[in-house]
Order: sequence, then structure tokens, then C-alpha cells
Amino acid sequence: MVVVSKEEFDIGKIADSGQCFRLKRLEEGCFRAVAGNRWTELRERADTWVLDCSEEEFDGFWRDYFDLNTDYAAFRAAVSQKDAYLTAAAAYGTGIRILRQDPWEMLIT
Repeated sequence: MVVVSKEEFDIGKIADSGQCFRLKRLEEGCFRAVAGNRWTELRERADTWVLDCSEEEFDGFWRDYFDLNTDYAAFRAAVSQKDAYLTAAAAYGTGIRILRQDPWEMLIT
């Protein structure tokens, strides 16, 4: 079991973003992510998501898949406040991460 902060990670927004179709909402606050021959379930807690996988699997696969080493807050902070359109888009996209999918899966998606 691995815990990920919700601060920069919104699995609901990621699922709704259209990046992939193997990220499914099972019920309110519960998702299943499938990538390649791996899968994990994510359950929502107050300020976190709990992934049903080992630390080794998380560090070896899911951390990179969900691009959790990238500082998305820094990208948003770099947006000029003078650009109202881009500022609004960045705020709307808070929590969405760019999935590091297998190229074939991404193409088919």
C-alpha cells in the first residue's frame, strides 16, 4: 500500500482527461488503473490516494507512469499572470498529470 498526496494528483481529473481508457472509476472515490500487464486500485482518503501496490512496484513503475517526480506546481507558477487565458487553463488543470504510457497503448488510446 502506497499513499500519494492529493495536492498535485487528482485521479478523477486524470481519468476524465481523455489520456487513456484503462483508468476506470469503479465507484465514488475508487479507481482501477491498468497499464501494460500491471494494475492497481486507488482509493480516496481525506488528503491522499492510497494505491494497492507494494513500494517496490510503485517506485519501479507507477511513480513514473503518473509522472510524480515532475513539479507541476512550478510550471503553473511560471505562467505569466498577464495571460488570463493560460492562467485560467493552468488553474483548471491542477491535479492532472501527463501519463507516461507505453507508446503503443497511447497510440491506440
